[in-house]
Amino acid sequence: LGLAPSTVGRVLTRHRVPLLRECDPLTGHVIRARRQSAERYEHPHPGSLVHIDVKKLGRIPDGGGWRAHGREASRTYQRKKALIGYDYGLIAIEG
Repeated sequence: LGLAPSTVGRVLTRHRVPLLRECDPLTGHVIRARRQSAERYEHPHPGSLVHIDVKKLGRIPDGGGWRAHGREASRTYQRKKALIGYDYGLIAIEG
């Protein structure tokens, strides 16, 4: 074209032409939604959009775990008490 790439980029942005990485290589149709949009994502009633996340937390005995005392000490501690394992935290956020 004989123009600077930045100029071409600004003209394409002005005319809202999608980026090549957002288009299907064969058809040219947009396959990836743009992040910048004026459309809001709303739901008609409370509770219709809930995000749930689970976090796995290791139970570490008082005084430290196997990294502090070695693997063998950890195995003897497991025989004495059944407190070694995992706890799970469940978080639900209503949007």
